[in-house]
Amino acid sequence: MGPKKKPIAAYFSCMRWHPDNIDLMGNHFVVRERDKPGMGSSDAEVVFWPIGYNFVPPRYPACKYLVMNTSYKPTIKGDRITVISNHGHPSRMGTITATAEHTLGLIHAVHRQIPMMHELAKWGQWDRYVAPPKKMLSECTLMIIGGGRVGHLVSERAGPMFKHVVVLDKENEKKKAMLKFAPDFVSLHVNLDKDTEGMIDEVFLQTMPEGSYLINTSRGEVIQEDALLKALMSSHLKGAALDVLAGEFTPDFDPWANPLIQYSRENNNLVLTPHLAGSTISSWQSTERWVIEDVIERIS
Repeated sequence: MGPKKKPIAAYFSCMRWHPDNIDLMGNHFVVRERDKPGMGSSDAEVVFWPIGYNFVPPRYPACKYLVMNTSYKPTIKGDRITVISNHGHPSRMGTITATAEHTLGLIHAVHRQIPMMHELAKWGQWDRYVAPPKKMLSECTLMIIGGGRVGHLVSERAGPMFKHVVVLDKENEKKKAMLKFAPDFVSLHVNLDKDTEGMIDEVFLQTMPEGSYLINTSRGEVIQEDALLKALMSSHLKGAALDVLAGEFTPDFDPWANPLIQYSRENNNLVLTPHLAGSTISSWQSTERWVIEDVIERIS
């Protein structure tokens, strides 16, 4: 009997996976690489899929495994395809601290106005009195909404920095908690689903204490962006820092035309980063390797 025939796998170069992981794929699969998902079909049994594209099952009639290096579990209609992701591996994902670290960076950036002060300093305006915050973080309360992996990683790291850290699951009554704790910062770490979509609305934002800050490294769709824009323009919120925007994974997303991005060009109380919270080479390399190893185990 000859060697076992390698299964066919589809991979898209737009994913930019680590070379070591691409070599690992090549050792176990016949890899058919394209630039990005398109209209063509594929006979691949394993499909490594990029985040931000809609998977169309009829174009992959031989697909048995859809593989994504994300921490959430994508849903596919029907039972023909098994989805493999890093969802459901708490011990594994507990070592990936990049999003929690970036959350703290956003807190510092908006609280101390670091982007604006950098711009002023590099043009020779060496003035510490331009925008000092009212309080030190050690005098502030941080409320974390979402008690999952990232929420708890943020809580562990923020504890020594803040006076109080409060963690709420999405099921908690957020309005009562807001009135009870009067947080200076609210940081969002929830999964996007029917319960969390649009949950940060005008009512919620008005319940936040005047002069407080909103941080979001979860999904853009949990915030009603028109309501956030209104809260920033009225100065009810002192500031916001966002790593995500609604609709960023849709094909027609136009960052240049997004109202929040437009607002940030002329105002310094909104800090934006392009969904890079989890983006370190080491975290990518690990999350990619894990899902490759998972599908190799399945087909062995």
